[in-house]
Amino acid sequence: MTFRTRTFLGILLATSLALGVSTLLGEQALLRFMREDVDTGLLNQARLAASLLAHQAVLADPDDRADAIGRLIGERVTFIATDGSVLGDSEVDRANLATLENHATREEVVQAAKTGEGMASRTSRTTGVETRYAAVAVAGGPVAFVRVALPLTAIDARIASVRRLALVGLGAGVLAAIALTGLASLL
Repeated sequence: MTFRTRTFLGILLATSLALGVSTLLGEQALLRFMREDVDTGLLNQARLAASLLAHQAVLADPDDRADAIGRLIGERVTFIATDGSVLGDSEVDRANLATLENHATREEVVQAAKTGEGMASRTSRTTGVETRYAAVAVAGGPVAFVRVALPLTAIDARIASVRRLALVGLGAGVLAAIALTGLASLL
């Protein structure tokens, strides 16, 4: 193997490694920032919904209200009673609410009962999708907790898009390294 070939392969390997590592680190940082933004947004939406429901002695149709708030914020909204029963859910028909599991032991609801707010991630038993949840305690009224949920598939799709762009960048970097090394070897 000639000196030029060894130099070319060394530069190609170093460039590929540097671009690959920087892509991975950038993806991880982006994922962390996006999750922080999702958490902030979900908590703010849950707080707003909780403040809208606070101190309402009677809520004529909790499921209809959950549907309306869900449409306005573009997320899944669930109203939970003190005993954990679901009073309303923007993605579940009123007729099917009674079939939902009790939510009193859900991690985000347990946290909200203790501290006023709670966050959790898990696969939704209702939708079957990996989901991030934020729950906030409601002051007074029939609804004890408002929970807002976002499927994490939205974040995964954005990360996949960034990954594709990074791979294009990696390919362009490798091609540039090949071209520059080839040009340098001719000089």
